[in-house]
Amino acid sequence: MGGIGKTTLAKKVYENELVKGHFDCRVWITVSQSYNVQKILMSMTKKVYCENEMAPGQIDMTDEITLISQLRKYLQQKRYVVVFDDVWTSEFWEIVKHALPCNDRGSRIIITTRNDLISVSCKESFFDQVHKLQPLSQDKAWELFCRKAFQSEFQRCCPKELVKLSMDIVKKCEGLPLAIVAIGGLLSTKEKVPLEWKTLHDSLSSELECNPHLTNVTKILSLSYHDLLCYLKVCYLYFGIFPEDYSITSTRLLWLWEAGGFIKGKKGKALVEVADEYLMELIHRNLVQVSFAEFDYEIIRKYRIHDLLHETILSKIGELNFSQVLEAGNTTFHGKSRSLSIHDARENVFETIEYSRVRSIFLFNINEMPQSFMVKLFKKFKLLKVLDFEDAPIDYLAQEVGTLFHLKYLNLRGTKVKILPNSVGPIND
Repeated sequence: MGGIGKTTLAKKVYENELVKGHFDCRVWITVSQSYNVQKILMSMTKKVYCENEMAPGQIDMTDEITLISQLRKYLQQKRYVVVFDDVWTSEFWEIVKHALPCNDRGSRIIITTRNDLISVSCKESFFDQVHKLQPLSQDKAWELFCRKAFQSEFQRCCPKELVKLSMDIVKKCEGLPLAIVAIGGLLSTKEKVPLEWKTLHDSLSSELECNPHLTNVTKILSLSYHDLLCYLKVCYLYFGIFPEDYSITSTRLLWLWEAGGFIKGKKGKALVEVADEYLMELIHRNLVQVSFAEFDYEIIRKYRIHDLLHETILSKIGELNFSQVLEAGNTTFHGKSRSLSIHDARENVFETIEYSRVRSIFLFNINEMPQSFMVKLFKKFKLLKVLDFEDAPIDYLAQEVGTLFHLKYLNLRGTKVKILPNSVGPIND
């Protein structure tokens, strides 16, 4: 994923003195999302020629095919290393690879990418290794944080009174070096007292959005979101509905996407198959993580997103009025969002909810829920398509649920509801 250190590692290798002396010519190209193949080929040509001799004239006027031919002819006789950093599409590699001859001189090509499918595409050409970077271990993450947060004091060790809060902050980073360095660097400028640490921990979402020390983290993490097609953006934003560190089964997630109307039909494929393709695309882009859990002696897959990606999604779903999260510390319901997610709420939260055009309602970590709310719920939200009560403390459904004519998805797993009201109508086995 973004910020895990791909560019840093490639740069470290590229700048190594032994590496420099091993190759006749070295080229570093930053590709990015808005690349121009012709400009990249021009840049490569200028760099490989200028390292050893004068560049050929009028490079800026040369077309792609000629540039590829010139590069290939020149590099055929050289031991070269080329780094393509931040590749977003397989199409880029399918063109550029023709400029890079396979010679027996020990040349090397390095590509960094966030997309697993691009690495597979490159490997099919003439790569023999794909190195998938992993997050830092807990010990390494803690070491890096302390080096940054206490770089000029306490001998780079965390004071006892800050250990618990510091560990909580590091845990939120989930081994992501970019975030650890940025947040540690920000805390190095703050007073070393628990109040300062707690303020940052509790307001990390807004700090990522507004604090100039952290906006680069948000920018890098958000690049993957902006590269998604519209229908994938909606499915990705859906993860913001669930609490931080929440894992969900594929069946539940795909049904929710389908009920929400986010899945585009494809000829010859069921909607659930298309939804599964969407999920796999998000996984390949390293936006969604896969974990495994055992249930009734069966291993099942669950899906979640990195805590910092979750933070960036929360600000995005609020900005787009995609969903609103109500919890104990935030009980103001504005009624503009199409989805309402209630987390760890107290009774006063339920009392603030008024009539609105909300289409989906989710309940998480609810210890108790007033019975009056169930009746009010069905009267206030006539346009509901999705009701997800999984694990909620309810033991009945009010008859008014039958008046929700748009309802497509009703989840009662983990509740004490045994019988559906007659108003729902007959249920086919």
